[in-house]
Amino acid sequence: MGIDAGFDMIPRLTRGAVDKNDWSSFIRQVREYYEKDQRVDVRPNYLLFTTGENPMLPFEGHKFLRFSSKISGSHAASTNTNSYIRTVTRIATAHFGSRVRPWDESVDQNGHYSWTEVHETIGSYEQPDEDGPPMSVAEFVFDTNPVEELDSTLYETRSIPGKGRGLVARFNIPQGSRILVETPLIVRETCLQSLSNP
Repeated sequence: MGIDAGFDMIPRLTRGAVDKNDWSSFIRQVREYYEKDQRVDVRPNYLLFTTGENPMLPFEGHKFLRFSSKISGSHAASTNTNSYIRTVTRIATAHFGSRVRPWDESVDQNGHYSWTEVHETIGSYEQPDEDGPPMSVAEFVFDTNPVEELDSTLYETRSIPGKGRGLVARFNIPQGSRILVETPLIVRETCLQSLSNP
């Protein structure tokens, strides 16, 4: 069986510019630290540590939940797995502070995320994301959509000089968004017949 140890990122990183920049800086420092280490392999979408259970760090931080491995057993001892776990945890803590939650089963500590969640995210490391452009500055910087989170309306009614009153967008509205749906106040019978018999 063995004993696992590592760290979880809580809360997980977003796709926002701040988290992307912090994650890139973290990955860069890990790569520099292990530049001459043959046990750290740079793959197209992640760093692979060929020690213990082969922990990985994706290049897209929003996919990351956990860095861990078995630290007991002859293979873990011969490849010094615990040293890799401790060093990467230390570097992550320098970049992300209290978001990094170390854990160690040898002292009855378990990770925050379930193994099912962790394995699902690890499976996504191979496929880079194909994100569309952000719709607002808040979405770009913080990976949050204030319209959805605040349950705010996309538009407001305003007076338009020389034209009367009209609907004016309050935010960039994504193409295909439903803006207004109303039931008709009056329906003419011939309209109903033409709608039912196309």
